[in-house]
Amino acid sequence: MKKRENKSPWQNMPLRIAVSGKKAGVLLPAVTSVLIGVFAAIAIPAVMGEDFAARESAKLYAPLDAWLYDEGSRKYISTVVIDDNSLIQADQTWPPTYSFYARLLRGISYYHPKAIFLDVILTSERNDPSIQRLVDTICKVGAAGARVYLAASRTPTGSLTLRPELQKVSGHCFTSVSVNYQPDEVDHLTWTYELASSTHGTVARSAALAIYDDVSGKSLITPTVPMAISWGFKPSGHGLRWVSSMSAPPGAQPDVDASAYCRSPHGALEMLPPGLQRLFHRDAQKPLCVFHDTVYAYDLANATPDDDRQISASLRDRIVMIGTSRTYTNDFVTSPLHDRIPGVYLHAMALDNLLTYGSNYKRAPGLTPTVDVDHYKLLGLGLVSLICVIAFRYIRKSIDAWLIEKIAPPSPPHAPPSKIYLVDTGLFVTSELHQEIQRDLRIKALPASKQTTSRRRHVTLRALAAFSLKAFFSVIAVAGLLLIGEHMLNIGYFSVISVATFSLAAEWFEWNEKLITWLYPEHGNSTHAHN
Repeated sequence: MKKRENKSPWQNMPLRIAVSGKKAGVLLPAVTSVLIGVFAAIAIPAVMGEDFAARESAKLYAPLDAWLYDEGSRKYISTVVIDDNSLIQADQTWPPTYSFYARLLRGISYYHPKAIFLDVILTSERNDPSIQRLVDTICKVGAAGARVYLAASRTPTGSLTLRPELQKVSGHCFTSVSVNYQPDEVDHLTWTYELASSTHGTVARSAALAIYDDVSGKSLITPTVPMAISWGFKPSGHGLRWVSSMSAPPGAQPDVDASAYCRSPHGALEMLPPGLQRLFHRDAQKPLCVFHDTVYAYDLANATPDDDRQISASLRDRIVMIGTSRTYTNDFVTSPLHDRIPGVYLHAMALDNLLTYGSNYKRAPGLTPTVDVDHYKLLGLGLVSLICVIAFRYIRKSIDAWLIEKIAPPSPPHAPPSKIYLVDTGLFVTSELHQEIQRDLRIKALPASKQTTSRRRHVTLRALAAFSLKAFFSVIAVAGLLLIGEHMLNIGYFSVISVATFSLAAEWFEWNEKLITWLYPEHGNSTHAHN
């Protein structure tokens, strides 16, 4: 009968130690982490839907980005909203007559705005003789000094078009602009804004870009990638007047803002998910109120002297953007902070970003092999990610070594592993490491049951400490990438988080080492050893 060898489970555990002095042992896993991060940022959205990590991380970071944005340039921009009440008071239905738009433009021009943008596409050739009245009003407003911009639809050739009476004076009395909008394909939130689009060599400027070029006098080079939107954080004192359909819970104290659909920010608590925010504020389920001043169309015809002063403060010398907020319309966008709001606020926020950042506005380059300066910057971000992953790798290995030293049994029968994983120490139910420690303790200290409890507590605390340290340095790495990506490379935080999240995840869960071992067994054998 063959004698059974007395082997410890330590010997069967997959121990991995990078051979010092070999650059491949450091660079190859780090490069693989970044490549896995880029691949995951492309592939995972199509597989996992809206609940994958990068977008959830971006949602958590959005309030901080908005808080850093501060006031932006909102003192130069206001919105005018056409809602159902405005149509009813003007004895109109949808679509209203062209004379309604003429009266609205004339009423706004009374306050001497710097520019007026109408975010309603007027292409339908319906039988309305008041179209000429609208054309004449637009030309008069433009001649009086206010630049006028009209939303237009795009033809298959890429040009912008309106109904013939307006098209005749386009470029003379007003400027036609593109209002194309594409929400995120996965979570349907508005992360980006298309500044310009080119079809068959014809470039169509967006409303925000056209107004910025003309009003600021600083024309931007035709953008090749969308803008990454930074949404505003501090609500306007005169925003949307929507009423919340949510009633207060039974026994709740009266709240003067209970009827409002939105709320003010909760400070640092905005970084928490809404479920946790509700522990401190019962209105946490509501979105933030809009960022820009809002005047309703019916205010212009029903203003008291006090209202008139407020309207004048909101419209005079400002860029006024007119949009709709009707019950039955699809002209809405979904902001990560403000939820579902009229589409005109997207144009206002995009223009606000341009006026604030100028040519340093945040870009949203796609993970595609395109040769332009913005994609070169994204490549630079990838190199910075590589450095961060290498640094994190060294830190992680140091923490693993410290943890092994602290939790190893006093006199292990064999040498302990060079490192362990979170799953080995976090749950303490199925891991071989925990079972080995418990067996050693039962053998060496059977009479002292309290020592077993103390030892278990000791191991748990050290494991939690190691996990906390790794999490802390992960946050530091992501913060560093955000700082470099946003403020030095002008890349939007969503693109930065997409790469950073998955690159660090590849290092955390060692997808990189597993992939290298599978693809290059000889490299795995040369860089891993048993104690």
